[in-house]
Amino acid sequence: MNAFYLQKYFRLFVTVGSTEFDNLIAAVTSDSVLSALKSIGVGEIRLQIGRGRHESVSNLQITEPSIVFYRYKNSLAEDLKWADLVISHAGAASCLEALELEKPLLVVVNDSLLDNHQIELADRLSKDGVLHYCTVGSLADTVRLFPSLNRKRWKAGDPEIFVTWLDKIFNFS
Repeated sequence: MNAFYLQKYFRLFVTVGSTEFDNLIAAVTSDSVLSALKSIGVGEIRLQIGRGRHESVSNLQITEPSIVFYRYKNSLAEDLKWADLVISHAGAASCLEALELEKPLLVVVNDSLLDNHQIELADRLSKDGVLHYCTVGSLADTVRLFPSLNRKRWKAGDPEIFVTWLDKIFNFS
């Protein structure tokens, strides 16, 4: 195996995007998930909590791993570059931004949503082998297994394919 699969995950970035996903934030800050994160080497966590109402983040009394949080920034690029591992909701922009930076990505689908199109994206990208996904309920177990799970490097698509398709659809060519 190459270093991509054997790296340590010291710095974790968690993002819920512009939405509300309190269950993910509650899970990441729970004793069971924090224990799992420590077991794979996580020592620092940055949480982007969006518009959620989960209040326990500001009341956390733990020192390890260290946790900082915020609601929004203009760009998540700095945090994504900083991270060794990304845990994200299944929003397309968040997933693609992490994958383009070749960050190991664990997607947590929000199974409380109706007509959850995000699970389709997570499932497709998982079948492509570039990420793994789970639910909030299986997060601790998936984190413990994550270092041993194989994944492929993300290969960005060829934009010419999309442009050609658009040209054909709109009769530009």
